[in-house]
Amino acid sequence: METKLNILHYCIYLIHYQVHLLFNKINPFNLLHKLPFQRKKYDELGINIQDEINKAFSDRHFGLSIIISGGLVISLIFLVIVSLYQVSFIVLPVNLNFEWFHFAIFGFLSFSICYFTIFKNDKYLKYFEEFQDWAEPKKKQMVLISLGVVFLIVLTFFASLLWID
Repeated sequence: METKLNILHYCIYLIHYQVHLLFNKINPFNLLHKLPFQRKKYDELGINIQDEINKAFSDRHFGLSIIISGGLVISLIFLVIVSLYQVSFIVLPVNLNFEWFHFAIFGFLSFSICYFTIFKNDKYLKYFEEFQDWAEPKKKQMVLISLGVVFLIVLTFFASLLWID
């Protein structure tokens, strides 16, 4: 389970970073960086602003893509737990209502699962190094599988909500 969660985390990280790079090409705010007074300021500072923005996304310790992917994995596990909870009431003849503390427990449980399998002692960095060596076809295959898993989890969550009487 640990490896599969880390694969999902890595693939979501890759997707988010690639979407960022794609939107760099069509982002109208990038035109602001090309204004002469901005260009002059960046030259004085000796930085390439686009490289700095890309570093802010790609940093594997505190980058935006790693934060987003971690949050999405926690959210997906939360959705799986809620879906299982909902389906258990369909299968079992028990009638319990959702209370606020259920969401707190499910949130704590999903964060705990992610913490011990992905985040503790930066365990994901070891997996990222391993996954980075994948050939391009394997990376594409794993990204597609991960997208399918995300779609399936979201679909299952909404289906479990529809089955409630």
